[in-house]
Amino acid sequence: MGLAGKVACQVGIHSWQRWRYREFGNCTKVRDCRRCGTIDSHTRFEHSPSEWAYIANSGECTMIQLCSNCSAVIDHRVEHSWAEWVYESDRSCVRKQVCSRCGEPQSRNDHESWTKWEFTSPDSCDQSRKCTRCGYTDSRSAPHNPGIWEYEAPNSCDQVRFCLRCRHRETRYAMSERDHDNWTEWRPVHAGDCGWQSRSCSRCGKKEMRQRPPRHEWSEYEPVSATTERRRCRHCGAEESRKVGNRR
Repeated sequence: MGLAGKVACQVGIHSWQRWRYREFGNCTKVRDCRRCGTIDSHTRFEHSPSEWAYIANSGECTMIQLCSNCSAVIDHRVEHSWAEWVYESDRSCVRKQVCSRCGEPQSRNDHESWTKWEFTSPDSCDQSRKCTRCGYTDSRSAPHNPGIWEYEAPNSCDQVRFCLRCRHRETRYAMSERDHDNWTEWRPVHAGDCGWQSRSCSRCGKKEMRQRPPRHEWSEYEPVSATTERRRCRHCGAEESRKVGNRR
């Protein structure tokens, strides 16, 4: 070791070698300086995993992974060796399989052949089908076949329609202005008030109000003095005056 390397090691700047196990059967790793041989005060714990294997002579399907250095169990898992699926009987759709190692069984329903979907009755949208092997019945609701929208009543703007098969009812409520298509003209709410106006749906009677800048219906100007004329709104009585030239 040269002088520079000696000084470096004296001030703590070592040239570390690769981590190595301290001893067989112990998974603590250490490293030492290749120049001065000092062993690092820091250590590392690291297993060396072996291949997965079944527990010997147990007949179980639990596999374990051991450390090849210290023989500790690192991990475990269950891995069956399943036989082929077979039906329980000729008239059953239940299939079973058994693990050839531990004998554990598992099963599942496996319907493969069905009849066609058919309506359960002429006035129903429910459908059913049967498994041709075991007779199991499956069911579902088919989409409705709706008719046209019609008003619910002569004095209502709500609309309804019915499924042509099962008579299932849908309702479309008149919620917006465009759902009412027969409005009267806007008119003053009260005589003498040209600001507030109202209108109503001539079908269902729904009313709407609005406030607008007054839209007066004026009379003709009439003289009130030699220099002034005045007119009045026929609805609310509002007055409006104007100056005119001297009439004398």
